[in-house]
Amino acid sequence: MAKKILDGLVSLNENSIRRIPVTHDTKKETTESEPFSPKKIRREKRASSFGLWFIGIIVIVFLFFLFSILFSGAKVLVYPKTATISLDETISAVKNLDDKNTLQYEVMVINKDGSKSIKATGEEYVEENASGTITIFNNFDSKDQRLIKNTRFESSGGLIYRIKNSVVVPGVKKVGDKSVPGSVDAKVYADEPGEKYNVGLSDFTIPGFKGDPRFDKFYGRSKTPIAGGLVGNVKIVPEADKLAAIEQIHSEIKTEILNDARLQIPSDFMLFDDLVNISFESLPNSNVDGDTVLISEKATLSGAIINKKELAKFIAKIKVDGYKDEAIEVLNMSDLKISIIDKTKNISKGEEIGLNIKGNATLVWLYNEEQLKLDFVDKNKTDINTILSKHAGIKNVEAVITPFWKSAFPSKSENIKIERVLE
Repeated sequence: MAKKILDGLVSLNENSIRRIPVTHDTKKETTESEPFSPKKIRREKRASSFGLWFIGIIVIVFLFFLFSILFSGAKVLVYPKTATISLDETISAVKNLDDKNTLQYEVMVINKDGSKSIKATGEEYVEENASGTITIFNNFDSKDQRLIKNTRFESSGGLIYRIKNSVVVPGVKKVGDKSVPGSVDAKVYADEPGEKYNVGLSDFTIPGFKGDPRFDKFYGRSKTPIAGGLVGNVKIVPEADKLAAIEQIHSEIKTEILNDARLQIPSDFMLFDDLVNISFESLPNSNVDGDTVLISEKATLSGAIINKKELAKFIAKIKVDGYKDEAIEVLNMSDLKISIIDKTKNISKGEEIGLNIKGNATLVWLYNEEQLKLDFVDKNKTDINTILSKHAGIKNVEAVITPFWKSAFPSKSENIKIERVLE
C-alpha cells in the first residue's frame, strides 16, 4: 500500500514538472581580435609614406628658399680698357688756373722747427722788434693790388706792424660758383721794439685804407704768432758757435722736413723733388737756464705737386686716338722718368713749369665701382650689355650669380662683389 502511494507521487512529479533546459539570451562576450586583413595594413603604410613624402617636400622647398636668401650673391670680373704707349713728351703745367685744358699743379707748404742749446759767454743790451707772418687777403675785386714797402697793419689790439718789402695781393678768383679772395703771405715787423708787441694769432686791418671802400675788403690774419720783441739784457754766444749750431739745425731739419713732405703727400698726388724749395728763418733765441741759450730755426718747404690721374689724362690726350676725357690712370707711374725742364721756376709765384716724360706707360681706364654695383642690382644677365654702355672705361665683364639657378643679380648692392682683372 505504501509502495503504491510513493509510486504515485513519483509519477505525479514526473508528469507535472517539465524539465526545460535553461538558455542564455546575452551575447557571448569575446576577447579575441578581428581576423587578419593585409589590405588594411597596405592602406596604413601608403598613408604613412605619403605623409613623410609631403613633409620632405616641404622641408626641401624651405631649404631651397633659405639657401636662396642666405647664399644669394654675384661676383663680377671687370676687364677695363688698357693701352701701352711709348712716351717722350713735354707737358706744361700752371698753378691753380681754372682751365680744364691745362695741367694744374699745386704748391705744398709745410713748416718744421729745430733748435740747439749752446753755452753763453756774456750779456748785452738789445732792443728787438717783434716779427711774424700774416696772410693778406684781397676780397675787393679781381684786380691785383700792390702794397708798398712799410704799409701799416693794425692788430685787433691796436698795435701797429709794417711790411719791409712791397707785396702784390692777387685779386678775387671764381672757383665754380664761389668767389675766393686772393691772398699772399708777408712778414710784418712791430713798429717799435718791446715785448708788448709779442702777440698770438690776430686779425689785421690796413689803416691807410680808412675812408676807402677797400678798407673792409683788404685784411690780414696771423699765420704765425708774432714774437721776438724785447728791450733789455740778453745772454750772448760766440758768433762762430752760433753759426755752427744753425748749420747743424738746418742739416737736421732739411732731412726731417723732406721725409715729412713725402709722408704728407695725398695719395693721388706726386711731388717733384727738383721743384722743392726749403727756406730757413731764425727764430728769437731764448734763455734755457744758467748760461745756456737755445738757438731756434724754422724751415719752410714749398714743393710742386701734381694729381697723378690728371697727368694720366693729359698723357692720354696726346697719345691715345679717340680719347674722350674718361677717368684714367698710369699703372706704372713710378717707372716713368719725369724731369723738370727749368728748375729755376718760382712755383710760389705760380710760374709755368715744363715736364719731360719718358718711358713706356700702361694706361688703365677707371670706373665707378659703387655705381656699377647699383646698376647691376635686380638686373638679369641679359642686361649686361646695356649696363656696360654706361661705363666707357670697361671693355668686358664676366658675371657669376649664386645660387646657380638664379638668373638675376641680388637686390642689394653689398651682395655684388666687383673684381678688376688686368690682362
